[in-house]
Amino acid sequence: MRTRDAVLLYQETEGDAATKTLDLDLVDPISALAIEVECTNGATSNEDNFISDIVTKVELVDGSDVLESLSMTQLEALHFYKVGHAPTLFPSEWASGLQRHAAMLLFGRYLWDQEYAFDPVRFKNPQLKVTFNKAAIRAASGTGFATGDNIKLTVVAKVMEEIGAKPTKFLMQKQIDSFTLGTSGDKRVELPTDYPYRLALF
Repeated sequence: MRTRDAVLLYQETEGDAATKTLDLDLVDPISALAIEVECTNGATSNEDNFISDIVTKVELVDGSDVLESLSMTQLEALHFYKVGHAPTLFPSEWASGLQRHAAMLLFGRYLWDQEYAFDPVRFKNPQLKVTFNKAAIRAASGTGFATGDNIKLTVVAKVMEEIGAKPTKFLMQKQIDSFTLGTSGDKRVELPTDYPYRLALF
């Protein structure tokens, strides 16, 4: 097996409240998508407001079929549990500081898993969608993220070549439910039963 990094985007400027859609038109299986986001703090500070907050959704879709869907915080947590160490986390709160977070969306049990991986040619129109909301915590300002177009997105596909039989399955990661815990009582969540589960985050 040979492996390579296919740079699909490199520090492309994204809108403050927008969704970047990227076609996955590769021909070889993808073990993971490494997603990196940078943004600059305001001129005064940016307290308790991080990139994990403003990347509100990371999705992999095939037409109307949602194959993966989770927030940046959930993506970072899954990276930690699957890889065994923390992803790239460079938060900051100081004036005009640069924040940079990166994590891998793994399609297998681990990086370079030849049995579980995403094969783009098996789908009609596979696309990665990354949704941003710079004002998710507070509006862009001197005490938030800086105003102007300063969100930078990088996406790198971890590609496997010459692996013999291509993988026919991958691990889906989706948020099933989200709720605000009350002061008392129980919250019941109906779990879909059409697929087996490997991991669950609460």
